[in-house]
Amino acid sequence: MLAKEICYSIKEKVHNYNLTDDAYITDSYIYYLMNVYRALLSRDNLTTDYYQMNCCVPVKCDSIKCKTDNGILLDSEEDIFYADVSELLNPNSITYVGSAAFSNRRGLRDSISIANFQEWLSIEESDWTRDYPIATFIRSFIDGDSNLKNILLLKNLPTNGVQRLCVNAAYANPFDNLCNDELDKFHYPMPTDKINKLELLVVKDIIENRYRGIGDYINDTADSIASQIKLGNSSMQNPK
Repeated sequence: MLAKEICYSIKEKVHNYNLTDDAYITDSYIYYLMNVYRALLSRDNLTTDYYQMNCCVPVKCDSIKCKTDNGILLDSEEDIFYADVSELLNPNSITYVGSAAFSNRRGLRDSISIANFQEWLSIEESDWTRDYPIATFIRSFIDGDSNLKNILLLKNLPTNGVQRLCVNAAYANPFDNLCNDELDKFHYPMPTDKINKLELLVVKDIIENRYRGIGDYINDTADSIASQIKLGNSSMQNPK
């Protein structure tokens, strides 16, 4: 089901309660609540319906540098390739890392093997696997950024000069992975049989929290609630 259709349905349900128009509900707020309760519902059973293929994950290159106690910056002259991945519902949910082609000219799967950190470190020690494309998932800080990041460390990339990778996983915020202005045709990744429950949870949250203690001070709810909630008018192009 399209994300904008779910958003519209939630607005319609809220509208049916004929609530005060003295508080404003934005599309971005509804999308935020959708993500919150989607994560909650996924805890029961994280099926493939929650997964999303993101083919806009940039590949970055950085050098390993360390600063000594006396402030001298030492450069190891070792470059490391990595990809900064969006927040995940489960760190073990990554099922594919590779190119958008999915196969190369030899008919082999053009993917990158996902391994634990120890395997990633020691791959060069094996004559059979030293040239295999491999990735490992870690939580780490990037220089200049104080936020903890989801990082895919990469070795032996299958294509020289690759700039972007496809990563299939269960993302906490599916809207982060819209490559372009795709919201109008974006299918929200979750089981269809849980969408109605998602909508009811979001509506309940809006009524109990967003409108708690708010009175209709100008007493014009019936006349203007539809215009205030803006049914069907999506003002959010790329929610984060």
